[in-house]
Amino acid sequence: MPRTRSLPEAEVLERALYVFWARGYDRASIADICDATGLGPSSIYNAFGSKIELFRKSLAHYLGKYATLATEHLDDAFHAHESMRNYLRGIVRLCVMPNTPPGCLLMQSGGAGIPEDSEACAATNEIKTVLTQSIRNVLEARHTAGDTLSASPGTLAMFVVATTRGISQLACDGVSEDELLCVADHAAMSCIKQ
Repeated sequence: MPRTRSLPEAEVLERALYVFWARGYDRASIADICDATGLGPSSIYNAFGSKIELFRKSLAHYLGKYATLATEHLDDAFHAHESMRNYLRGIVRLCVMPNTPPGCLLMQSGGAGIPEDSEACAATNEIKTVLTQSIRNVLEARHTAGDTLSASPGTLAMFVVATTRGISQLACDGVSEDELLCVADHAAMSCIKQ
């Protein structure tokens, strides 16, 4: 049994985050989290209340520390293909970052094989909905500014999120960063009418 000790919450969240990121929410056990943090189950439950609450806090930690590598590039000051290229290249960097699990936590923990009514799926879907809307907003602004899009902003936003999911899975499958960057660049160019 792990010994009871105290860690700063940010460190517990970072360690738990890596477990969720590597295994997905449903495959991550409290025992896995205890092994990663060195804390006992009672310490985890006393501090966070439940596995899903720990996951939600880990998600918030992930969004603040890691996901910004991509989302900081959702800027309508750039042409549509530039903004989407920068965003998708940020996704590639996130998915292949050294010393972290491959892929994207949002895609790993709320994707295929996860029951749609699971709490983890609901938590990640909320974030994916906001992300999709943010992408759509950038594309709508660029369309209004005169960029010629290859489809509606809503369709392209879903395409970019689907590409994000694909990049995440390909990173988990061991595809190289250079190949993923080519995918990102091609997808971004597909957003504008040629």
